[in-house]
Amino acid sequence: MDNKEIGGRIKKYREERGWKQYTLAIEAGVAASYIPDLESGKKCPTVQTLEQICYAFNISLSEFFADDERIINESPIEGLSVAESELVHYFRKLPSTKQRAIITLIENK
Repeated sequence: MDNKEIGGRIKKYREERGWKQYTLAIEAGVAASYIPDLESGKKCPTVQTLEQICYAFNISLSEFFADDERIINESPIEGLSVAESELVHYFRKLPSTKQRAIITLIENK
């Protein structure tokens, strides 16, 4: 995977959460000016930086590099059905405000 592909994935995960580049920088503990360089492919993150970014996204490094369908269908979370694993997978991609809204909705049922 080259720098542009890595940057594209960072951007995809960031946009799925509705985050600005600045928000990701704060959540990952990196300089705000670094995120556009990563997303454009101008720079390649170190493994440590990519781990910080993945931690901010609440995903693993392997999930970052894997195909979404493969994660859901081939690697269900132990003890969960494929459908339950799929819910967890997509829940993790949501911004914390939307995660909280879903939890509140479930608790109020």
